[in-house]
Amino acid sequence: MVEALAFTFERFGEPKYLEYLALIRFAIESLEKDSAAGRQRPEIHPDAWTLHIARGTKRARHLLLYRVREAVEVGAFLYDAMDLPRQRPAEWDAP
Repeated sequence: MVEALAFTFERFGEPKYLEYLALIRFAIESLEKDSAAGRQRPEIHPDAWTLHIARGTKRARHLLLYRVREAVEVGAFLYDAMDLPRQRPAEWDAP
């Protein structure tokens, strides 16, 4: 998230940085309220879910990769064009 926000600030300036930060915060708050706010992604991992941070007319190319245990565990913040199954956290495959 830090790298994506830094890139946004450097490339597009403070207004877009603040807009992107708000999208990230909204996505995280959505997960705090409802862990099923995203979409199940069994092709990534049996426990995987994703939540795209784009909202309404606010475009964004990142998503949260997470799983639900006793709480929501965000495993990665990824660019949506990545090969998502290859980006899952290694600890998700541990017994």
